[in-house]
Amino acid sequence: MDVTWASVILTVVFLLTWLITKLRDRLSHWQKRGVPFVPLNWRIIIESMLSRKYMTDWWMEVYKKLEGHPFGGYYNYVTPMLMIRDPEILRTVLVKGFSNFHDNDFHLDVSLDPLAGRNPFFLKGERWRTVRSQITPAFTSGKIKPMFSLMTEVCQEMKTYLEKVSPQGPVEVKEMSNKYTSDVVASCAYGIKGDAFTNPDAKFLKAGKNLFKMSGWGTAKMIILFVSKEVEQFFRSVLRDVLSLREKSGIVRNDFLQLLIQIKAKGQLPPTQQDKLANENTKKISTGDNTNYGDEDILAHATTFFLDGYETSALTLSFILLELALNIDIQEKLRTEIDEVLDEDQGELSNDAINRMKYLGMVVSETLRLHPPGLSLARVCTKACEIGESPGPVLKVEQGTVVTIPINSLHMDPQYFPDPERFDPERFLDENIQQKLRFALTQMKAAIASLVSNFEITLNKKTKSPIVIDPTYIMPYVIGGVWLDFKPRGRAKSL
Repeated sequence: MDVTWASVILTVVFLLTWLITKLRDRLSHWQKRGVPFVPLNWRIIIESMLSRKYMTDWWMEVYKKLEGHPFGGYYNYVTPMLMIRDPEILRTVLVKGFSNFHDNDFHLDVSLDPLAGRNPFFLKGERWRTVRSQITPAFTSGKIKPMFSLMTEVCQEMKTYLEKVSPQGPVEVKEMSNKYTSDVVASCAYGIKGDAFTNPDAKFLKAGKNLFKMSGWGTAKMIILFVSKEVEQFFRSVLRDVLSLREKSGIVRNDFLQLLIQIKAKGQLPPTQQDKLANENTKKISTGDNTNYGDEDILAHATTFFLDGYETSALTLSFILLELALNIDIQEKLRTEIDEVLDEDQGELSNDAINRMKYLGMVVSETLRLHPPGLSLARVCTKACEIGESPGPVLKVEQGTVVTIPINSLHMDPQYFPDPERFDPERFLDENIQQKLRFALTQMKAAIASLVSNFEITLNKKTKSPIVIDPTYIMPYVIGGVWLDFKPRGRAKSL
């Protein structure tokens, strides 16, 4: 053997030894710290890569193995992760100690994607604080309320669409829900009609589908393209035309875009009277913070608004309709409430009306429990801190540790939700957990109130029972779709 081959072999042996040592060190991370943990399971990794098991099944397996512990470690491939199982510690991470966990575990090269680079979900540190402070005042109840009439216009278009197509057979409600959310967000974010219910090639609907374009391998089959050049050019073109029209004509519209224009012009969003009465966080943004707020920021935040309001809202809306079709007694109880409130308001569906529909809010909350569009949260510890309280276990979380909150597993834990498989809106009789999701909840409530008031909704045999979630997607898509029948009610409504 010559010297060259000997050197190659020695180098390979050295690299393999170094790699194995590093791997062992990684995989002993939690053991060294005395934290209960689930060892790396290569079977789970293989099943995940081959899309044989849905992500919730994986998290549930880890969650159950950590039973009896408020938190515990596991490995995402070879990366140490800390799973939270206790609601009180969860509140520490998401509320009380949020300043130590405000970064998401999602990495994006903002230089390659300037639009997504201004989305608060991807930002970190001080940049996150600045952008969040800029757009948070746009989502108070006082700012959302004037947009409600735009939502009811789309509700009427959806009603007309269903009256036309429902006699021909069942309706796939995920597709219908995407039409609804794309039109609502097009109207509220960009100030233009989406026309998804009348035009199969509607541009905003196509843009939404392109934002959630599919690839062909494993759990990466659904890749959110933040943001493809094609979609970016579409949004740029739309925004340029709308801004030009408003500037030339002096048009002022009650929509999200107008709020962004106001931030650019005045450097702040003053609170509405309703905001003051609701005692919401209405702190003004100083002009100095926004001297660089320009059209690129408007474009990015309008795109963020579309992104956040399109797919997850459509998924949840389709699951609400599915549960109402499966639980006719709950549908009838909800319909009675809707009819009573609308009778009090002479048949007008308004923002105030849906806020008085308490059972509707409970139905939405229970759907989000049983079918959460986000299966888990992952936060990065940005400052070392302690979680847990004596006499229970206490852990010092190191900076850089990824903390996961298994939403679906917590929601399906009988310790917190007895008989978790059962759809029971009464669980949320005394709860009010919806304040941070105003726009998404408002558009969903408007749609459900309109649909339940005007149609009797039943399950069509094309829908598989029980439903099966496709493991090849990141989000909970139902294999074969959700097909429902809509029978118009005899009682006429003005919404």
